[in-house]
Amino acid sequence: MSSFDYIEINEVRNGLKDKFTYFSVADTESKIQDAFAKGVKFKDTVLKIVHQDYHNHLAGRVCTWYFFTCPDCKARCRKVYSTQNNKVACRKCSNIKTVQKPFTSIDKVLRIQEHLTELFGRDLTANRRRHLIKHITSNYNGLNDKYKMVYNTIAFKELQKWCLDGTQDSSRSPEYREALDDVIKILRDLRKVLVFSGLSLSKNKNLKI
Repeated sequence: MSSFDYIEINEVRNGLKDKFTYFSVADTESKIQDAFAKGVKFKDTVLKIVHQDYHNHLAGRVCTWYFFTCPDCKARCRKVYSTQNNKVACRKCSNIKTVQKPFTSIDKVLRIQEHLTELFGRDLTANRRRHLIKHITSNYNGLNDKYKMVYNTIAFKELQKWCLDGTQDSSRSPEYREALDDVIKILRDLRKVLVFSGLSLSKNKNLKI
């Protein structure tokens, strides 16, 4: 790091969280968004920040990812660098060569969360749905065993949520909504079986979920 300096979005966000530590989670997030709306100054350059909401399945609430916007190529990035020529930009635009870190289980968990949130949304094309399922499966198969049980049950929880949304959709027929109620009960029972029996794909390769 002798030839350049950098700023990392999560470090900035954590600093703001510490500043607003006595507020509620919702108020803290609101204050962080207000602060980020003004941008962040780094080496005399004001960096624009964008955010993306996602459903955190483990926390059971909507959370937010933040990204810098590269002043050069306008791409989203978590780190922005300042090189010897005082250029402030993302790693690619700064021409910084780094060794690629291994793709960890935590990285895979974040990808699964992001893909699950999109998968159970509306207005997806068939190709996009197949693409998401493929990548969810790929990331899931690469998880350490301790994560796999969690995501077996999360899949059922997301299906329950999708069915519940359908039961509250007044454009659906009463018969359709009644059928979804039955499906919710079935999914709830199946999820309990997974939780209390300890069944998971990592322990039983023949189990189909």
